[in-house]
Amino acid sequence: MHTTCTHLPDHVRRWGPLFLNAYVFEAVNKDLKGTVHANRGVENQVCRIISRKSSEKILSNNLVLSFRAERFSQKLRNPNFIKNSVVIDGVRMFGVCSPLVATADEERLCVQNGLDPECCVLYTKARFDGCVYSSTEKAKTNNSVAKLKDGRLVKIQKIVVDETLDRVVFFVSELRTEPLCQLRFRQLTPKVRAVIHIADEVICIKKNDIEIVAFYSKCANRTVVVPFPNVYNTF
Repeated sequence: MHTTCTHLPDHVRRWGPLFLNAYVFEAVNKDLKGTVHANRGVENQVCRIISRKSSEKILSNNLVLSFRAERFSQKLRNPNFIKNSVVIDGVRMFGVCSPLVATADEERLCVQNGLDPECCVLYTKARFDGCVYSSTEKAKTNNSVAKLKDGRLVKIQKIVVDETLDRVVFFVSELRTEPLCQLRFRQLTPKVRAVIHIADEVICIKKNDIEIVAFYSKCANRTVVVPFPNVYNTF
C-alpha cells in the first residue's frame, strides 16, 4: 500500500484524477491475482504468465504463422494448456506430445488411413467414453489394453494425432490370450485372461473400434489382462 501511494501523485499529474482512471489498477490487480496458483515462487508464476500472454499476442498478431505455430498459439490462449491436456477429435489428450518418428510400417499405416506422418505427434494418455487409455507401461495403472467391439484384445503401442486433420488413431498389436487358471481353487477365471502371445504386426484402429479398457499386469509370473471392477460384468 505504501509503495502504491508514493506513486499516486505522479499518476495524477500524468493521467488526471483518480476517480477517472483508478479502475485500470483494479483490473490489472485482478489479472495478477489470477496468475498465482501456489505459495512458492509467486514472482516466477506472475512473470511466466505475463510472458506467455505477450508471446501469444506476438504470435497471433505480428507473424505469418505455420500450422504448428498457430496450434501452439491456440494452446496458449486455452487454459487447458496449463494443465497439459487438449481435446482432439472428441478425445482428451494428457501430457506433452512428441513428434512421431515413424518406421516404414507406421508410415504405411498413416498413409493408408489418410494421415501425414510429418504432421503426426504422439501422446501417452487419452480419455474418451469415460475410460483412460495409455500407451506406456510406466504408469501406475497400466491401461494399455483395449477390448475391441469385435471381441479382440489389443495392446496399445502408440496414440497418434494428426495435427493438421485433428484425427486420432491408435497403433496396436493383437493379443492372443487364454483364461487364467487359478490353481488354488482349480477353476478357470474367464474374465481374467493370460497373455500367450503379442503379435508382431502393428495395426491401426480408431476410437470407434474400441469398446472398453482393460488393465495389463503381472500375476503368478504371467502377464494377464484384467477388467476394471466397474466394468467387470461387461468385459
